[in-house]
Amino acid sequence: ATAVLKPASYGKFWTYKVGRSAMALQIIPGICYGGVLSLTDFYWDLKNGGGYIQFADPVFKLRYFAAAFVWQAIQMFLIICNYVIVLLLLRFKYRNVILVETDQNQQILKDKQKHERRLVYISMIVCTLEIVCFAFSVYFFVINTNVDTRIFYLVYNALNDLYAATPPYLLIIFSTPFRLQLTQFLG
Repeated sequence: ATAVLKPASYGKFWTYKVGRSAMALQIIPGICYGGVLSLTDFYWDLKNGGGYIQFADPVFKLRYFAAAFVWQAIQMFLIICNYVIVLLLLRFKYRNVILVETDQNQQILKDKQKHERRLVYISMIVCTLEIVCFAFSVYFFVINTNVDTRIFYLVYNALNDLYAATPPYLLIIFSTPFRLQLTQFLG
């Protein structure tokens, strides 16, 4: 959001200290959440030539999955709110621009509208992925907690791969400067 809304102030805001704090805010809860797993027992479930780790305590499993669901719901909500705020602020910013009728100003306005449209596409794609991941969480962590482990990991890994690999491709598709640099580099 800061890179899009205030590109000139981006470097001032994201100092070394703020960047490290943001990283710690992302990493430390994951470490703590993973550390909780040391409080329970697991066993290997060997089926169809594969082994899968299972929770020995079904109550712990249910509570752990419920906590994972809540955490993912919070993250999804924050990410979607971030994109909505960015889009609303951009719309407000460009709606109040009044330009004198010249060809150069019209071109500037068209370029800004094109930029906004590309951000809308990126936002819609990312928010859709967020909602799909959230639907996955609702189904596997709330509705059907006894799903086959193989199915769970198949869908989980596919969604994670899709979610992790999409942003670079969105940059290539929707960012003209990035696409030109990539073309020059590969050309």
